[in-house]
Amino acid sequence: NTPTNGQFLSAQSGNTGGLTWADLTIPPSGNTVELQADGAIAAGKPVIITSAGKAAQIAPSIVARTTTANSSIAHTDKPDRNAGQYALAYDTTKDRVVLATEDKINIANISTGLGTTSFTLGSDYQYDSQGKQPALVFDPDTEDTYLAFRDQSSSNYGKIGGLVISGTDNTTVSCPTGYYTFHSGSTDTIELVYDTSANKIIIVYRDSTTKYYTARVAEVGSNQALTFGSEVSTGVYGDEGKMSAAYDASANRLVMCMADDDDNNKGKYVVGTVSGTSISFTSKASLIDSEIHYLNMDYHAGEQKTIVSFRDVGGGYNKLRSTVGTVGSSSVTWGSTVDFPGGYGTGANTTCVDPLTNLVFRGLVFPNDQEFYYAYASLSGTTFSTLGTNNQSSHDHSLSWENMTSTAMGNHGRIVVLAYNESATRPGLYVYDMGQ
Repeated sequence: NTPTNGQFLSAQSGNTGGLTWADLTIPPSGNTVELQADGAIAAGKPVIITSAGKAAQIAPSIVARTTTANSSIAHTDKPDRNAGQYALAYDTTKDRVVLATEDKINIANISTGLGTTSFTLGSDYQYDSQGKQPALVFDPDTEDTYLAFRDQSSSNYGKIGGLVISGTDNTTVSCPTGYYTFHSGSTDTIELVYDTSANKIIIVYRDSTTKYYTARVAEVGSNQALTFGSEVSTGVYGDEGKMSAAYDASANRLVMCMADDDDNNKGKYVVGTVSGTSISFTSKASLIDSEIHYLNMDYHAGEQKTIVSFRDVGGGYNKLRSTVGTVGSSSVTWGSTVDFPGGYGTGANTTCVDPLTNLVFRGLVFPNDQEFYYAYASLSGTTFSTLGTNNQSSHDHSLSWENMTSTAMGNHGRIVVLAYNESATRPGLYVYDMGQ
């Protein structure tokens, strides 16, 4: 037969009669193809097929900052909230920041242009009359945000549930399915981590009674239904607030770092492996041979490394320090430990990686003057190169040293910090551009 434009030579049915010209369809079975998403993809956004055969949203072009950046400032205007525990998460699909304080949740619609300060909040949603120590995580597979907290009205049990964001400008939040109990006992030091390989939520927390740092895997079903694996102890115990965790996507492992009460609060870590709804841990190993407090962790996808920051108080040192780990199947090789620029001591601190610029943001409150200091750096292997640092006293950042948290607006190259502003007597959101 005579070919037309775009056809190709193909064997005839049953491989008889030689070759014939046929139409080309991709895929051969029809005009659609199913691909696994590489991260969250917002509706209507263009994608590319990665070298791994996955579909990834095309990131906007942005140049990583190399000079000091002041923040855009926005108080939450909620004076009835104290300086308790806070949590943040970024919904990449709806392009909204979810913020949780004790008892309440709100949705922030933050303008996305570099250097802009536009900021609106939705209505408060009271998730529990005595909800304490909230933790948030965004599930990129179901495109939902999940909240965990300590329910002080229910014997301090650990609870978790899925949130629904809706309404005008996506600033209304609710939890229509209610909350599941993940720990039927007194719970504190809660963090939520998402395992992007197993597509599971990992709840890490401290059993307040036994003091052991513990984890439990939650699987998300339809309509935000959750099923749980068994609670698994790390075998390490310690004080409240002295633990943090991050999921290392390159190694498909959970890394938990903590102060080990059984060894003078020296820094230790364990590596966790998820299988189904089960998790298993390695034996504890040394992070640093020194007493540590106030831990924070994040994963650097660009360098495929796990970062941990902590207050080193060993021998009266009292400085914020950070180290970078290369995670293997059952251990972590840690790089050199580096001081925060200026050598400041700290109470609350935060560490956050911007996935768009690959910059590492670290912030702290210096207890001596209660001013907020930050530094951001590039990372090469396990080595930081500081690009900018600033004392934010000129921005009325007189913050509580007791608690702060941060998240990356990964679609825009921005870091958002939530902390209690002592001058304004209310929580404040502070937005830092990592691009320029």
